[in-house]
Amino acid sequence: MLVPTTDEFCWLVVWQALAALLYRSSKIGDYMSDALTQRVISIIANTQNIPIEQISLESSFEELGIDSLGGLSIVFELENEFNTSIPNEDALLISNVRQIVESVESLISDGRASASATLQN
Repeated sequence: MLVPTTDEFCWLVVWQALAALLYRSSKIGDYMSDALTQRVISIIANTQNIPIEQISLESSFEELGIDSLGGLSIVFELENEFNTSIPNEDALLISNVRQIVESVESLISDGRASASATLQN
C-alpha cells in the first residue's frame, strides 16, 4: 500500500478544499442564474400579460406573440428592475428569453447592473 508523503498529503488537502470551493461557488452561480431567469420570465409575463407557465428560457418573442413595441416595454422594465441601461444595439438583437437573461447576466457580472432584484425571490 502506498502512503502519501507529508507534501503529497498537503497538496491533496489543498486540492480537495479548492474543489469544494469551486463546487460551492458554482451552486451559488446556479442559484443566481435560476433566480435571474425566473425574475426575467416574471417581468415578461407581467409586461405582456402572458401566463408565466407559457414562458420558458427557450421561448422566442415570435412564439410568445411579442412585437417590437412589446420588446421595448420588456427592455424598459428590465432596465428599471436591475438599475441598468441595456445598450440599443444589444436590445435590437434580442429575440428570445435566453438572450435577455444572458444580457442581464452579462451586465450584472460586469458591474453595470444590480443583482439585488435576483435575490429577492
